[in-house]
Amino acid sequence: MPDNSPQVKVNAVKGYGAEITFCENNQQARETALQEIVDRTGAEFIHPYNDERVITGQATCAKELIEEIPALNFILAPVGGGGLLSGTLISAHYFSPATKVYAANLRRCRCCSVVEKRKD
Repeated sequence: MPDNSPQVKVNAVKGYGAEITFCENNQQARETALQEIVDRTGAEFIHPYNDERVITGQATCAKELIEEIPALNFILAPVGGGGLLSGTLISAHYFSPATKVYAANLRRCRCCSVVEKRKD
């Protein structure tokens, strides 16, 4: 977990009983910490968005939406790592081909701008 994570997140993760390993807030530090944990514990790394199992799981969100509202004109899917967007595209393609999928970057939403201000 990045060493600058909000305390509320740290507390929540600890509350679930997890062991937290802190690292600097950059990609290299995260990958190094991950590899150290994998080497030490023998754990399997499952990529949070670039893994077909994750994408398939994320596809169920859009599938359930399509089942609930079959005549959707479009689905607005957030862009983060890409797993939810990929899954949404797959479900729309197979279960509702006429439904358009738009990728949304939430950078300018009110809650994100508050977080950005707090980082400064």
